[in-house]
Amino acid sequence: AKHLLTLDPEYRFILAGSGPDEEALQGLARELGVTENLLWLGATPKMDDFFESIDVFLLTSEFEDLPMVLLEAMYYGIPSAVVALNESRAHLAGDTLALDPKQTESAWAMTIHELIQNPEQSLELGDRGRALMRNKYMVQDRVRRIEQIYIDLLNQG
Repeated sequence: AKHLLTLDPEYRFILAGSGPDEEALQGLARELGVTENLLWLGATPKMDDFFESIDVFLLTSEFEDLPMVLLEAMYYGIPSAVVALNESRAHLAGDTLALDPKQTESAWAMTIHELIQNPEQSLELGDRGRALMRNKYMVQDRVRRIEQIYIDLLNQG
């Protein structure tokens, strides 16, 4: 947030979720001077309103592989940016804005800022993420893939 705010002080950030680090993160936000631009929602049982209120989803977690919240953001067609710190996230490059883990946070902010400043690119990225969710992660696709595995196994015997 701090690096994005240096590029455009009008940016606003909405954080959803809660956990053991929440208090420490709020303290860090105060230390960085970004609290006026942050809305802390805390635990959010219904994410529909959250996704309808954001323009870009930023996955800031360093510990999760592909968290459900990222897949949900993509399902909603929200352009999403993730630090490609593992193979699963790097594989989403093109369907998400895959940030290079070797770059600085300032470089990430510039890349995100450029995406936000380009509505056509943002829309296209959101559409690609949504298409990926429909084609690869939805139940119907999973069932078709499992059926194909069984058919292939039956044809081998």
